[in-house]
Amino acid sequence: MWYPLELPFTARHRRAHRHAIRHIMIPGRKYSPEDVLAIAWRRRWLIVVPFLMVAVGSALVAYKLPSRWVSTAVISIVPQRVPESYVRSTVTIGPQDRLESIRRGILSRPRLEQIILEFDLYPDQRKARVMDDIVNRMRNQDVQMAAAKGDAFEVSFYAADPQLAQRVAARLAGLFINENIKQRAELAEGSSDFLKNQLQQVKSHLETTERRLEAYRRKYAGQLPDQVQTNMQAVANTQMQLQQVRESINRDRDRRLMVERQMADVTDLQAANLARADQPGAADQPAAGLPAAERLLQASAELASLERQLKREHPDVIRARRAVSELEEEARSEMRRPVTASVEQLPRTPAELGRLNRLRELEAELATIDRNISSKQEEERRLHGVAAEYQSRLDAAPARESELTALMRDYDTVSEQYKELLANSKAAEMSEDLERRRGGEQFRLVEQARVPQRPVSPQRSIIVLLGAVGGLGLGVGMVVLLELHDRSLRTKDDVLAALALPVLAVVPVMTTARERRARRTRALAASAATALLFVATAVAVWSALTR
Repeated sequence: MWYPLELPFTARHRRAHRHAIRHIMIPGRKYSPEDVLAIAWRRRWLIVVPFLMVAVGSALVAYKLPSRWVSTAVISIVPQRVPESYVRSTVTIGPQDRLESIRRGILSRPRLEQIILEFDLYPDQRKARVMDDIVNRMRNQDVQMAAAKGDAFEVSFYAADPQLAQRVAARLAGLFINENIKQRAELAEGSSDFLKNQLQQVKSHLETTERRLEAYRRKYAGQLPDQVQTNMQAVANTQMQLQQVRESINRDRDRRLMVERQMADVTDLQAANLARADQPGAADQPAAGLPAAERLLQASAELASLERQLKREHPDVIRARRAVSELEEEARSEMRRPVTASVEQLPRTPAELGRLNRLRELEAELATIDRNISSKQEEERRLHGVAAEYQSRLDAAPARESELTALMRDYDTVSEQYKELLANSKAAEMSEDLERRRGGEQFRLVEQARVPQRPVSPQRSIIVLLGAVGGLGLGVGMVVLLELHDRSLRTKDDVLAALALPVLAVVPVMTTARERRARRTRALAASAATALLFVATAVAVWSALTR
């Protein structure tokens, strides 16, 4: 330190001099690098002591902070091993949605509480806080999930003990894997059961529809649309048979008329002979009327003509048929009329015997013809009924077609639904079996949770570094603050800047032997204290960083 005076000063004089010039302002003072270094050296204790003290304090704080260890397990999403073209999975929920669902289930209060009690987590907090707060702390702070490379994710757990962090992380990873297997199996089983129930319901509906359709076919057999062609052919065949029967009846009636005419001829001849035998003069008298056989012949011809023109139910046909029946009975009565005693007593000639035999033959033939006509008329009525039945079937076919179309439409719809559900049910059963064999999409542990080698927090090196930087900044700040308020003159430049006076001489500071000894003592003490402080700082920092 130099003073611009010619005479040396003692310590008392120097203090008085500094007090005299303390209030002198030094405008425009500029500091060179040498000045800065000089100030730093002069104020070195103000820099070193805060630096070391704050560094030691930050190291102690870092040492006291509890360590947090994290263990991480990596789980990969493995796709289904069997190709989708062979077995289609019924689990349609995407991996991310399923992962979120599993995460919510694992991080639920019952699951986390079970893990806390199983691993005896947070023993101190459980004594002072309620379980809900501890579960929330574990869910929000200690359990972490993050996406990894590819189709993988990480499950991490933070704890105050590295072994505990590893065990809990491994347990969480196992829960994710097992829960995924369980959920996929439940989803596949639920889909399979649902499809089985639906299939059973549709099958029951299909069987009911089949029974209704079968009952309808039995009830309206012959009136169905696919039988129209058969019914039309049957109607045509029946009409043809009717025509043949009618022609046969007409032929029998013609034959009957001819037989009746022959009978009438024989009867007339026999009656004439009898009349001549009873009344010799009666040959010249005209006949009182036509015989019943002749009138029967005329009535039969009239009936045949009416039946060709009118229906059988027509009143004229019925009246004509009744007249024919009455004449037939009358003709039979005439033929059965007893011969008079006088005639019976007359000897019969061979001609008369021949006429009687011929009459009996004609009567037998007439009875046969009547039976044939009656049988054929019965056949005609039966064929009329058959034709009417087939015609009614043809008439009902359009209505039956509409009803059958509605039934078949319901049957086809239910049958198609049944086939689709049957295929889906088979696919669901295969998917369920695949999930049971763990062949579907799975979570696979690709990196097990390991015991961590170093804690993840607190960052003790950063804390110590920040403390050291803060201490250094504190010391520098104190030096700057003191220098800003320092008005002492130390160089001739300071004198020129402050007083604007020329400097006559520069006298160095002169110290006594006592002052020099005291200064050395203070320097040694300060150096020793600084060394001790450095050692303490180093030990504290090392302990904090190696914990």
